[in-house]
Amino acid sequence: MSHTRGVALIAIARGLPPATRIGIDIEHSDRGVGADRLAAKFLTSRERATIEPLDAAARRHRFLHHWTCKEAMSKATGDGLAAPFGRLDIDIDGGPRLVAGPPPYDPPAWTLHAVETPEGYLATLAIWNGETGLRTDATSESV
Repeated sequence: MSHTRGVALIAIARGLPPATRIGIDIEHSDRGVGADRLAAKFLTSRERATIEPLDAAARRHRFLHHWTCKEAMSKATGDGLAAPFGRLDIDIDGGPRLVAGPPPYDPPAWTLHAVETPEGYLATLAIWNGETGLRTDATSESV
């Protein structure tokens, strides 16, 4: 479950293998965050390189997109804010995907989906296939 500014998302999994866990996160795209300061702490050097040339509003938006991916993953594992955010490398171009991360954040075990939201919001659904390592595809109806 995730909520912000009067919008809530709840993710429910049906028919998935027992080791599969899910997490979801939503943020308002104009949330006042210190994107540069937070990027230094929570993004990988590759991720930071993709946002540094952008203007302030675009940096904040891109940071929040990375953040929803990482936060959704941390909810799936149960790590919460103790997750190794700065070591989770997310590629958000062409659809979010985990590029690299320490166990249990092994890329083959993860599927990330950008969730359709009301205008002005960003959200990500993370599906962790735990022990199985299988890929799971979500449809637009299930996301």
